[in-house]
Amino acid sequence: MAHDFDQIIYKNIPISVQFGVRTLELSEKQAVLAVPLEPNRNHHGTAFGGSIYATAVMSCWALVTESIRRRGINSEYVVVQDASIEYLTPIRTDFTITAEWSSEDGEILGSDQKFLNLLERKGRSRATISASVVSAGIVCARLMARFAAELSV
Repeated sequence: MAHDFDQIIYKNIPISVQFGVRTLELSEKQAVLAVPLEPNRNHHGTAFGGSIYATAVMSCWALVTESIRRRGINSEYVVVQDASIEYLTPIRTDFTITAEWSSEDGEILGSDQKFLNLLERKGRSRATISASVVSAGIVCARLMARFAAELSV
């Protein structure tokens, strides 16, 4: 299932191919992407900040998109509205990113159901998604992103 989602990411976000993104795990509750260091490194040999940010946003997009798909909702409009990232330590190896639903204060509390119910009822919805970037067992960055979705016309 996760491998099949790679084709969806590659089609909808073509730069993900160059980043080398692979889907490791995908459910309605979380998305886990693997990202190799080599195509995403900077001149210091560590992960480039822009690649970290972009792939973290991709993990959030994957979570929202898959949750909508599994619910059977017809929505092709899923976009990041805003996001902020905190870089905690340099990344020197391949890394993973885990995206999860969260509330504005960072607590996980069924926000996926609230988001999906509102999308079905009102035709549009917003949700906050958090993503943790991990390398060598250490959380190296955290992203908070607000996503918006609308029903397809």
